[in-house]
Amino acid sequence: MRAELRREYRSAGEALALARALRPDDGGYVTSEARGPTLLLSVEAKSVGELRRTLDDTLACLSAAERAWEDLVPGKEEEGDEEGEGGG
Repeated sequence: MRAELRREYRSAGEALALARALRPDDGGYVTSEARGPTLLLSVEAKSVGELRRTLDDTLACLSAAERAWEDLVPGKEEEGDEEGEGGG
């Protein structure tokens, strides 16, 4: 069985960083590739249950990588999110 996921990001650099972040956890069942701002994930398993568990683990790792990217890369917040600065 196979599942393929596609997710668009704001830049090719972001997609590439997230693809690289997932590679240590792939275990031979997941491939991640960045094509421009698109992250492509391919997950393979022998059963539906295994596929679900692998997808669950992969998406949890992706979510953690996305949070880390947001924390580490400056300028990701929208303007106006910095409350309390410059005010009296």
